[in-house]
Amino acid sequence: MSEFLKDLERRRPGDPMPPMNLGPYDNPLLWNMVDPYGADRSHQRRPISVSRNFMELHHIPLLYRDHCVHRFLPFAMCHKNLRPLTFGGTTCHEFEEAWQECRAFERYRSQLMKEKFMDLTAKYTEDDKHFFPNQNYISVPYSLNSHFWAMAASCRLAGMDDNDPQNPLMQREPNRALMRAEFGPTNWEKKMATSVLGYKILPPKMVADNLMYPLPEDKRPSSLLE
Repeated sequence: MSEFLKDLERRRPGDPMPPMNLGPYDNPLLWNMVDPYGADRSHQRRPISVSRNFMELHHIPLLYRDHCVHRFLPFAMCHKNLRPLTFGGTTCHEFEEAWQECRAFERYRSQLMKEKFMDLTAKYTEDDKHFFPNQNYISVPYSLNSHFWAMAASCRLAGMDDNDPQNPLMQREPNRALMRAEFGPTNWEKKMATSVLGYKILPPKMVADNLMYPLPEDKRPSSLLE
C-alpha cells in the first residue's frame, strides 16, 4: 500500500489515477529487494487477518502463527473446551479439516509464486546473479535439536550415508568389523575379558605394570629364595 501512496504523491493534476500497486506482495522480482531470501518466503509481507495481541491472548504457538491461524484458532479452542474427551474420541475434526485445507492452499500458492519467480529470473546474466545470496550459506542451521540427531542416527543406521555417492568418504560409516580384525582387541576389551569360569582374564603385562607383582628377583625377600 505504501507503494501506491508514493505513486499518488508523484501524480500530477490531470494525470490518470495510478494502478493499484501492492509493492512486493505479488511481484516476485521485487521480493529480493525486500528480503534476500524472498523467493523462498512468498508470504513475508502479506498481512494476516489475526492480530498479534489476539494470538498472544489465546496462546497460539509460534509455529502456527501463519496465514491459516484464523482456522487454527477454532481448532485449538475446540481442543481446549473438549480436553477430557479428545483422548480416545472423535472430536474437532471439522475444524482440523478446514485448517488443513487452508494450509494446502497456502502451500500451493507459495509453489506457484516460486515457479513464477523461477520463470522470470531464468535468463539472468552473471552480473545479475551476484545480487542473490550465496547458495553455500543458505539453510545451514547454527543449532541442531534432538530431532536432527535422531534423524541423523536413523539415516546412519539405515545405510543412507554409505549409499549416497555425493557423501565424502570422511563422513561415511567406517568398516568397524575390519577395524576390529585389524587392530585386535582394544584395551577396554582386554580389561573386560572373562574366562569360561567367570574369572577376569588380565594380561600379564597389565598386571606387572599396575600391581608390580610378582616381584623381581632382586626385590624378593631372602626367606623365599632359600
